[in-house]
Amino acid sequence: MPALLLVKSPPTPIMLVKPPALTPLVLAADRPYIIGRQAYPTATSPAADLLLDDGRMAVGRHHVLLTKLDNQVFVQDVSRGGSRLNDRNVPHARVGRSPIKHGDVLKICDFHLMFVDDCHIVGQEPFAPRPFADSWRTEHTIGLAARMQETGDLAALPILADALEEAGCENADILTHCREPGVHVRGCWVIDLVLGKA
Repeated sequence: MPALLLVKSPPTPIMLVKPPALTPLVLAADRPYIIGRQAYPTATSPAADLLLDDGRMAVGRHHVLLTKLDNQVFVQDVSRGGSRLNDRNVPHARVGRSPIKHGDVLKICDFHLMFVDDCHIVGQEPFAPRPFADSWRTEHTIGLAARMQETGDLAALPILADALEEAGCENADILTHCREPGVHVRGCWVIDLVLGKA
């Protein structure tokens, strides 16, 4: 499921991210998602889905719109100050939109957000049941998974893949997911399987 992850923010943000920091903005519905600093809806204007506020009012109340159409996500700027996608200006909504793809970085003032096209967030996406043998839940695999879940640092996923293999796991989906490059986030479905949460 597509999502935006906060990868860099100003040194002293006043109010940072709704949902909370480290929680991705998951783009599930076919509706525009608003990124900006407007925390509360008014009679004429909705609140931002992703709230960014650096305390200097540099981020617009509604700064960027993200729209998911079919399987493609598009970004449009609706601010006065502009925004950048991979160091190129994002077109204003009056003149167009840009497609956004996996690994792209959206810069809004001093905030940098990375787009991830396959983000698995527990409780936000129905998953088909995945077979997972109890014998794969060893002291080593559970310890690795628990540590990553606790810290949010998923850099040890390839090590978890090795440990699962040693425990007898031959599930290609699980092993490939752990070893694939790119951004992994808290709520990883493999960690949930190891910890018995999925």
